[in-house]
Amino acid sequence: SDKILPQKGAVYIGKKKELIVDGELFFPIGWYVTFAGEAEAIRKEGFNTMQTYMSEMKRKKPFAWPWGKQALRQWLREAEENGLKVIMYPYPGEGTYMKADSGRAVHLTKEEENGIREYVTRYKNSPSLLAWYIDDEPYNHGRHPLRLREVYELIKDADPDHPTVLIDIGWNDYYAYASSCDILSPDPYVVFHKGKYNSKYDLDTRVTKWMNEVDKAALRKKPLWPVLLTGRQDNWDKKFGFRAPTFREMRAQVWLSVINGARGIWFYNRKSALEPDMIIGLQESIVPELKSLSTAILAGDEKKLLISQPGDAVRGVLKAAGSQLYLFTVNTENTPVKASFKVPHNGPLYVISEDRSLPLSNGFFTDNFAAYGTHIYTTDKNFPATKSLARIEAEIARLKKKLQKPGNVAAEHTGAKASCSSFAWSRAPYVLIDGLTSGRSLWIDNTPAVFPDWIEIEFAQKEKIGRVVIYNKTLKKYTLQYWDDNRWKTLDAGNQSGKNLVTHRFKSVKTKKIRLWIETADGDFSQIYEIEVYDH
Repeated sequence: SDKILPQKGAVYIGKKKELIVDGELFFPIGWYVTFAGEAEAIRKEGFNTMQTYMSEMKRKKPFAWPWGKQALRQWLREAEENGLKVIMYPYPGEGTYMKADSGRAVHLTKEEENGIREYVTRYKNSPSLLAWYIDDEPYNHGRHPLRLREVYELIKDADPDHPTVLIDIGWNDYYAYASSCDILSPDPYVVFHKGKYNSKYDLDTRVTKWMNEVDKAALRKKPLWPVLLTGRQDNWDKKFGFRAPTFREMRAQVWLSVINGARGIWFYNRKSALEPDMIIGLQESIVPELKSLSTAILAGDEKKLLISQPGDAVRGVLKAAGSQLYLFTVNTENTPVKASFKVPHNGPLYVISEDRSLPLSNGFFTDNFAAYGTHIYTTDKNFPATKSLARIEAEIARLKKKLQKPGNVAAEHTGAKASCSSFAWSRAPYVLIDGLTSGRSLWIDNTPAVFPDWIEIEFAQKEKIGRVVIYNKTLKKYTLQYWDDNRWKTLDAGNQSGKNLVTHRFKSVKTKKIRLWIETADGDFSQIYEIEVYDH
């Protein structure tokens, strides 16, 4: 309904599929998969929404992230304290409340109905609640559409003031599940490959086609909140040659989503958004742009736009908000192109985040697009200043250089590779050699309270080494070893409880790889930020 009611915290969907929170327009810019302890940082990064998989039920074995009733309530409390909105499960049980046996059942049991109703009733008045998260890729998990429809109707009856969201990776799946939610969140991950181009995962196919097909499945009546991939996913890079997107590629995904009707955007996920392009690009450019243009996106009226180009690479949408025009354009191909546009305006256009303007001739203008280039134009001369793209690119380059410490032969950019005994979700061993020595770039093993654990770093070639630096979190008793072409030999040993920065110096040896053999840690998990290796 587009009717705005006075209830505090009420969330509704308007005629243009925009979200209305407490009577105000709201464009969700959120992190997907968050836990207690992250809200303050998320607020400082400029985001306004966060999602979680947490429920009240404790996990059967220790988990690397906070979980259970206390953690969930802390997460909600921190969201409220930091002015963030949240998206959470309506299920009291672990995961989606859909066990392997019951998840494939056609209907909810009475016990399940009562459990969901009681849970929704318990949390529906949480000031930070934005929406209920009905399910994650239900087709892949064997959920019956009728079962999810029952969940949806139950929630709407128990809490009519908050919408429901459903995410799925396959656009065709939404033809079965679109009636089971208010908001559709496709995750059309654009996957970029190392050193090659793959049309199966290209920008236009994965965003434009995905969103349009999902929109059709919902009869073009429901909001779309796409989930965009921000970083490397555990070992995808090793298995498939995938890599994290660059800043330019991420910006193109975001604004192509807007062009295709996005009324909110989630990013998957904060734990793996560790590249300088994402650390700086998202928080210093993409998020501020989305926030400053959210009214135009949500409330603007679409106007006629003519695009003239050699092929079909450039996508665009023109919106009028108040007395101003906003033109969003994206080159969807990995090669530069030139395109011409006709808009109903005769004055200059100002290019947001680029410190330039363009003259128009009878409403026509032409512009150049880099590979995956994005241009946002406005007639508003006084549009609030945003950081220029050139400045953002320079800041990213400086951070990349800073992370590449001279002489560190264990750094990933030298060709070194890291492996390990096990790793927790989004905590693959590449984080040990990415140059980031604190924060969320943290390796965690995946065998709680079971030791030993181990980490191995293989250099690009045999190296003479005499010093190893460990940025530690929970490491306690361990042995540092090197490979002598036949077996592992000890370099040094340590018991470093409570020490965050540990340096080992030893008589130089020449080797192709080292190993950290971990015998005990402070707590259930071995956790380390970074390992550096030097000649001396």
